[in-house]
Amino acid sequence: MAEQSESSGAASGITPPGFAAACLYKAGQEHGQWVTQSDVAATGNVTPTTVRTHHETLEEHVA
Repeated sequence: MAEQSESSGAASGITPPGFAAACLYKAGQEHGQWVTQSDVAATGNVTPTTVRTHHETLEEHVA
């Protein structure tokens, strides 16, 4: 997922912790592990809003 985002340009200009947290959130959803945005935000020391924003970007750029 990270490599696809990198090649599509979706990861450009965003903070690594927020991007990593969004990747964890999306991967969890894809594998049936329903974690909250708050949980992954705490892991990356970012806000749930950051996770949501980056997750939306991932949804647009990564199939």
